[in-house]
Amino acid sequence: MKSIFSKTLMLGALFFLSIGAANSQTDKGYTPFAMNADVKALADQIIDVQFSDPEKGNKLYQTLSRKIKKNNEQLIAVGDYFLDKKIISLANFCARQVYQNDATYIPGLFFGAEVAFARRDYGTAGQKYEEILNIQPENTLAMELNAFVYKNVNPHVSIEMYNKIKELNPSNYNVDKELADVYYNMNEFEDAAKFYEQYFNNVPKGKENEGAAENFVSSLHMNHNIEALSANAKKFSALFPKSPVFKRMIFFADVENYDVEAAEQSAAYLNDASYVDTVFTYLDYEYAAQYASDMKNDAALAAEYMEKAIKKDPAKIEGLSKLANYKRNNGQHDEAIATFKSYIEKKGKEAAMADTFKLALFNLYASQAAGVSAEKKAEYVKEGDQLFQLVEAAQPDNYQPTYYRAVINTTDDFSEEVRQLYENVLVKLGDDTENETVRLRADWYNVVYYINTGGENKAVLANARKYVNDMLSVDDENDSALNADKYLKNFGL
Repeated sequence: MKSIFSKTLMLGALFFLSIGAANSQTDKGYTPFAMNADVKALADQIIDVQFSDPEKGNKLYQTLSRKIKKNNEQLIAVGDYFLDKKIISLANFCARQVYQNDATYIPGLFFGAEVAFARRDYGTAGQKYEEILNIQPENTLAMELNAFVYKNVNPHVSIEMYNKIKELNPSNYNVDKELADVYYNMNEFEDAAKFYEQYFNNVPKGKENEGAAENFVSSLHMNHNIEALSANAKKFSALFPKSPVFKRMIFFADVENYDVEAAEQSAAYLNDASYVDTVFTYLDYEYAAQYASDMKNDAALAAEYMEKAIKKDPAKIEGLSKLANYKRNNGQHDEAIATFKSYIEKKGKEAAMADTFKLALFNLYASQAAGVSAEKKAEYVKEGDQLFQLVEAAQPDNYQPTYYRAVINTTDDFSEEVRQLYENVLVKLGDDTENETVRLRADWYNVVYYINTGGENKAVLANARKYVNDMLSVDDENDSALNADKYLKNFGL
């Protein structure tokens, strides 16, 4: 460990001696000297005529090139001047000439990488930084710039480079931020949050990066680390009061924690006139809908927020499913059914039997709504029953579609067809005693059916006995079953 540390110091000193002789080190890896007066005059003439008279511009450049061809310092000075003026092709000529003069000249390699990056030639930029590192293996600036080049091209190489920098300089808190950014862009939010936390633990007060803070709380949200999310969102909201990100994350945490009083206050940002609607995202309105539904018991407001969410991002079709639920809870049954049908349609081949089953349930709820007309009820029952039958055919061992077929078809008039459905439910349940409510309802329909249709006919009434016994085996204190048991015993059954 000691020898490595000594080597680091030695190479670090060598690095600064080799390229730090000019006025001051820049984050580009080179600091261009001032251009000679005659060189500057030629460069300005080239810039003036390069578009209006390309031929003259080319001749002037040839003159300039001959004048500075062997002078690497002037080549970089002129090239950097061209680069600053967005004349990248001429800057590239200068970079190539420097490299031809001396392929090991560190400022020239840095400049060549800068030009390549400006040309969006990221492979060449990375190659130049690699060449620097072959000469100076612990040149941390080359590592940082190389890592930056690969940040969005090859993030794994970028991570490797940043980790090397971290080994050489553990106190470099900016590297933690860069690593966090890479992981964040890779959607690896657990690692992103870890490095953002390290960055904010070490960055000097007053130098905190707002974008990093926003990514940090977003990572905590994606990791569902609600306690840390709440604490950090409040801290950063005080540091960056104009950012809506921290206000939204405080609200998200309050909703997740089901803190009604806190959410009532943090939800205020949704109506903040200083924010235009473009600030808000799908998630803002999705959480607002959940808040309105679960914490304010306001299904109408929940549906309103969910509609705003869908407008923000129509591609998130799950929003249609949630909107259908809110509309159903608000008694808007036709709209709920239409919305859920749209959801299934948009899912296309991804739609499953579970979706068909849920649509059937929407019809069931609609059929049992207060004030529904007999005609409308019949429509809901018909469609719901057909949908339950589709699920029943696809999942013959599943008791649920059969059970809900029985429920949706149950009326005040007892029906053998409905009784048979309840009977089939019991057959499918077998010895399963976990679904007590379903079992008891299926048993009870059979009991009441036989008692009401049997009159005093003991042969018919006797059919009710096994269902009463089954009810008592599930719940020996069930009042309905006990009364039926007493009734049957009066007939000696």
